[in-house]
Amino acid sequence: MHRVKKEIASSGNRVRYTMNVFIISVGGYVKALSAEAIKIGKSIGHLTIDSTAQPAKYRMLPAIQKMISKGYKKKKMARC
Repeated sequence: MHRVKKEIASSGNRVRYTMNVFIISVGGYVKALSAEAIKIGKSIGHLTIDSTAQPAKYRMLPAIQKMISKGYKKKKMARC
């Protein structure tokens, strides 16, 4: 997570999107790391990613807090 914090600003759009999803997932699913993910989300703030359609702004902190408020639910199966 600390690597994401250091490198997210200088990464490409697709990598930044993936890093964003990683921090949200860790904060929502791993109880021991949720406080650290929230701290990193606060330090990064708004994340602008230029997609093919239009630029979008992503916010880590509200997404993490929403997952925590719903409870920690582990998925039993991943579907691709």
